[in-house]
This record gives sequence, C-alpha cells and structure tokens, in this order.
Amino acid sequence: SVNDSRVTRVGEGISLRFTGIPRTALYNEFELEQTRNWLSEDRKSLRGQSAPNANEIFSRETLTHIYRGIWTLGMHTAPCSFFNWTAQFRHRRNNNDYDDTRETNPGPNTARSAFMDELDVTTNEFTSRMKLKPFWQFQPSFRYQFRDDNYHTRTENEAAVETDLTSNIYTFDLTWQIIERILATASFSRQLASVETPASLALPVNGHTP
Repeated sequence: SVNDSRVTRVGEGISLRFTGIPRTALYNEFELEQTRNWLSEDRKSLRGQSAPNANEIFSRETLTHIYRGIWTLGMHTAPCSFFNWTAQFRHRRNNNDYDDTRETNPGPNTARSAFMDELDVTTNEFTSRMKLKPFWQFQPSFRYQFRDDNYHTRTENEAAVETDLTSNIYTFDLTWQIIERILATASFSRQLASVETPASLALPVNGHTP
C-alpha cells in the first residue's frame, strides 16, 4: 500500500474592535481559509495474505478543494466590578469539493469504494455568557448556546441530501477560591438537540415513516 498526500493551505483574517463606549467592547472578526489536498492511494493484496480477495487491486487519486469561512460579531461589557456579560453571533461555512481524477474500475479483482463528491456544512451559533463576582472567592457563571448545523452531502451519481441539527446548550459554572492555594470548580451542562433528515419529512406509509 502506497499513499501520498500533498496539502497547500492559505488563510486570511481581520479583526475590528470598537471601544468608544465606556466599559464595553464591540468586535467584528473575519477568518478565511483555502486548502488544496492532493491524495494518491495505491494498494495491491498479495496471494496468501489475509485479504478478502487475492490479488485485489485498488487505485485512486483525489483532488480536494476546501473553503472555510468564519464571521463573528460580538459584544463584551462590564457595567460594574462584580458583573460582566459577553454575547456573540458566529456564522461558519465549510465547503468540501472532492474530485476523483483517477480510480480503478470495479471488477473481479479490483475494489472501488463509495465516494463522496461534496460535503458542505453551514453553522449559525449564538452564545451568551454572564459572570458574577460578588466577592473574590466566589464566581458563578451561566452560558447559553444555540447552534444550528446544516449538512449538505452528495455522493457519486446520487442526488444531494440535506440534514439539520439544532441544539440548545445550558452550562452552569462555579469557581470557589477556598483558600489562597486551593481552587475548586464545579460545572453542569445540559444539551437538548434535535435532528431533521429527509426521512423525517417523508409521508408515512401504512402508519410508519420510512
């Protein structure tokens, strides 16, 4: 088995801050990344080895283009010494385009795997975090996170499929400085998630959803 991979990655980023409001900071961030991944795979199973088929041959060359982007818009404010609040919205895009430029044809002694032509993931996320500090030894905080992930997949010679994952995450943290050299931390998190697939939208057949 001989595998060879060559990856070229380029990224850009920009961050903007506005601090004209007392005890408040507004920020806007952009991150971009472009990746070119060339992968070559060649395999041949020898007679007598523990392979499914003797003299099995598999060969594939894949050129993958990956485009990623993240946009973040947020705010951090501390109106008083014992309370601060952070809220932000984040939009992510991760697009993967797979091109198999060379692949063995199926036959009695050759193998051809199922191949993915496209995988796109779009994520919208909102996060809000509040932190209290009534006195220096005791610091409770609460964070709420809403996240929506949309998956767009397309396999070779098949129609595209859309899947959606929606989740709500609630997190409670408590930090307690017992004495100067002992720090205790407790955390509780609960996630409520739901998945929507093409099957969930299909019409029931004989009282059952396919």
